[in-house]
Amino acid sequence: MFPRILFCLLACVLSSCLSFNSGAKLDSIGKAEPVQKFNLDGQCYRYNGHIYKETMVEYLQLRPRLVGKVSLHDMNTSEEPVPADDATGAPAPELYLVRTDTRQTDAPIYIRAIDFDYVQAERIDNNGSYRSTIPKGHFKINDPITLMPSLYEGSGSVLRELPTYRSTGNKLRIPISVILTYGIDLPLTTVSYLIGALLSPLGI
Repeated sequence: MFPRILFCLLACVLSSCLSFNSGAKLDSIGKAEPVQKFNLDGQCYRYNGHIYKETMVEYLQLRPRLVGKVSLHDMNTSEEPVPADDATGAPAPELYLVRTDTRQTDAPIYIRAIDFDYVQAERIDNNGSYRSTIPKGHFKINDPITLMPSLYEGSGSVLRELPTYRSTGNKLRIPISVILTYGIDLPLTTVSYLIGALLSPLGI
């Protein structure tokens, strides 16, 4: 039994499957997610023995496709994100400094630029050695309400360390989003993966 299940799972990975996202689509309305825009030109500073790099954080409305396509080499599950709606109450794009010398197990440290002590900090050359990356495990991998991956095409990566903003309407719709996700999307997506697993060995 286990080899058969394993075979199906591997076949799913190698095939192209459909992802149904009606719950995520509904949940995205009035929801603003914090996204780090990777900035290769951000200035670097040494402060209290640590290295910090400037990076821009902005709040976006992520737009999952109602039906997305998932394969081993591609995850076409979303459209280009748009600026967050004013109803969410999300702040405007803002410059932060992120500490770049944290261990992989540490949570990233963000400091708003207006709160950073530039006077005491020493500016250092950014020769590419200091990247404004975040330790693995500190991106939001999947939204627990919608099960949607939080890494969206063109949007950078959704941050776990900063809050998500929701409009009043979005909060009221959360139960409906959950019902759609677990009652409709998850079963349909599972069926799609199973069909993909059956067709993959046939080269279809």
